[in-house]
Amino acid sequence: MSAFDQAGANSAARGWHYHPLEIVVHSADPESSLARNVVQILSVTREVGFVRHGADVDVGRPTSSHSIDVNGQRSQYAREGHLDLPLQRVLLAEADLVVVEGSLDSIGPRVIELPPPDGSVQNLSGLALGTDCVLFGERRPVQEVPPGGVAWFEPSELSDLVEHLLEILERKLRSRPLWGLVLPGQAAAPGTQAWLNLLSNCCERVFVAGPGEGDAFEAAPDNHPALSDLGRILSCLETHPETAFLVGGGAFTPASDVAVQVLLNGRDPFRLATAIREPDTHLPGRLPTLWEPKARSRILTALAADLRCSQRILTQSRIQLLDPIPGA
Repeated sequence: MSAFDQAGANSAARGWHYHPLEIVVHSADPESSLARNVVQILSVTREVGFVRHGADVDVGRPTSSHSIDVNGQRSQYAREGHLDLPLQRVLLAEADLVVVEGSLDSIGPRVIELPPPDGSVQNLSGLALGTDCVLFGERRPVQEVPPGGVAWFEPSELSDLVEHLLEILERKLRSRPLWGLVLPGQAAAPGTQAWLNLLSNCCERVFVAGPGEGDAFEAAPDNHPALSDLGRILSCLETHPETAFLVGGGAFTPASDVAVQVLLNGRDPFRLATAIREPDTHLPGRLPTLWEPKARSRILTALAADLRCSQRILTQSRIQLLDPIPGA
């Protein structure tokens, strides 16, 4: 098991989480509006999920037109008297990221709102502080903190706090491996070797759907043979859940190299995938496409609705859709 696969296994073992990209906001004040304010700022440019925990909280109306709000404990999504947590996670899957208000064992960045100056901060030393922990309050804490310190923001620096949180998440995304997958469509399809060579220049590992050229490339997993190319993509995402995949295949043209560079330069790792708009139909092009790890849950949801076309899944999902390549 690779280091990234092991990290994925460890994150799954740490408990429930709502989304691969989470920001957890802790506050001792039940009336705090910090989490909601963070959501409102993020929602200007992102689709944000908002989860509120607590026995006496009510989500009410969405925080903004770009937020998806659910309640972690008092929810209308219940089954036989218990919360339907998988359904809540499916509802949040389309979001770019999720803000969770309350306690949650998450591997994402965590914001701790300190009590006001007339309160006490002696309990700060008992909290599990780390490099992804951020403090928010009217005065800087004086307790001992981990080597290198912990970032602290005043109430007047709320926008800076949000920017700092996005930087933490983007750093995690940049550390995510990017591997290649070539879908020949049929054995010995023209252009397969050219795609393999191209993707090997920008991806550490490259898989091919079918026999590779000699032993230079790895055979892609095929856990869903009835799903054809979509099954290959899903199999890769399932087998390597912390990895993004750059998928190419079919006919290779001079524009193929340009298309790959356009995808890499225009990639938005917060979204489900990055694709290039077809000039005639204006739909997402099927290949090449860059699929992020979170696409796995979307594909499974689409399959549950008997939707098996990768292009239709891209069309009906929140993706980064880039302009057509001139002359392509």
